[in-house]
Amino acid sequence: MSTYFIKCNYAAILYKPPGQKRGRILIPPGAAWAVYPADLETAGGNSFGKALESVVGAHGDKKFFAYNNAAPGVVG
Repeated sequence: MSTYFIKCNYAAILYKPPGQKRGRILIPPGAAWAVYPADLETAGGNSFGKALESVVGAHGDKKFFAYNNAAPGVVG
């Protein structure tokens, strides 16, 4: 009897511009920025939205959760 191990090395970087509901996502191996297809405020079926649910929701006491004024590869 063989034992199978599945190793999951999946990482992604999400950049969300201020005042926008959608962000840009960088996923290897292509390492190209693409528009994330869902609003980050919607947790249903959205792994980033669920993970950041307490952050991207309306919280008057939270001013920011990350800051990067120049995300790599984003033009415009």
